[in-house]
Amino acid sequence: MELSNRSWRKDVAVWNKTTIGLSSDLKDAFQRIKRHFDFNVEFDAYKFCLSIAVIRGLEKPKNLNSSSRDTKWNTGSLDKDNAVISLLSALYPGIDDYTSVAENTAEAGIEWIDEILTLYEDEETSLDELIKMAKAE
Repeated sequence: MELSNRSWRKDVAVWNKTTIGLSSDLKDAFQRIKRHFDFNVEFDAYKFCLSIAVIRGLEKPKNLNSSSRDTKWNTGSLDKDNAVISLLSALYPGIDDYTSVAENTAEAGIEWIDEILTLYEDEETSLDELIKMAKAE
């Protein structure tokens, strides 16, 4: 068997696009989250927002006024170890457009986290507290 031929791995999900975008409506909220939780790398903050949305069972943002997304990251940089695509394919088997699923889910997480930060604006919300809130509600 030739090792360079990976066609035998048809069960492995692949990104259908090479880039991930972020809605222009959520840029400020995303930057606020990044600053608040002191993420050094933007796509770490993005993956955190996606994770929170998965914990909460959120699949789509509810308050987007714009459907335009600006390209932010290459999927290969965002998901070097394929952990994100593996998670999405386990949660949503048979989906062809994992890029849109990732974008919608992460943006739903951005919305929710931004709402929490606004609600508790006078308090310092930690990552730990936010995860507990995500699991509790």
